[in-house]
Amino acid sequence: RYLLDGCILDSAKYENVPLTATLSRGDYDKLPSAASLKDYAPLPGNQGQMGTCTSWATSYGARTISAAIKNRWTIVNSTSYAYYPSFVYNKKRYYPGCQSGTSIADALSILKSQGVPTLAEFPYSCSRSVTEMDRIRASGTKILGSK
Repeated sequence: RYLLDGCILDSAKYENVPLTATLSRGDYDKLPSAASLKDYAPLPGNQGQMGTCTSWATSYGARTISAAIKNRWTIVNSTSYAYYPSFVYNKKRYYPGCQSGTSIADALSILKSQGVPTLAEFPYSCSRSVTEMDRIRASGTKILGSK
């Protein structure tokens, strides 16, 4: 296991992550030659000096884009309703303090089992504890995954 700018690279964890979704079909003949998620992405944020890059990528980036596509949000709405990385980071960082990181597998596991609250519900802070109310707010935003 080793740290790369806040992302814990742990080969043992990655070996247990499914490589494809349960319902993937393999019908790739009609795929476009190019695609962009830019219209759904929130505006770039700033993690500062904290080791939260994995949480930013999974929560603020990927989870927000997924919700934006489902709810047909514009870039303004996806930024306003963005899911925030502090929840995932504060639940699963490897060591105390703001410089520690987490693994992508752990972050996705939290998104699958617990969900993640929005920025308005859980402001960006590496020292804020996760409360029961935070868990309740996050519970309606769980992602689907392989069993």
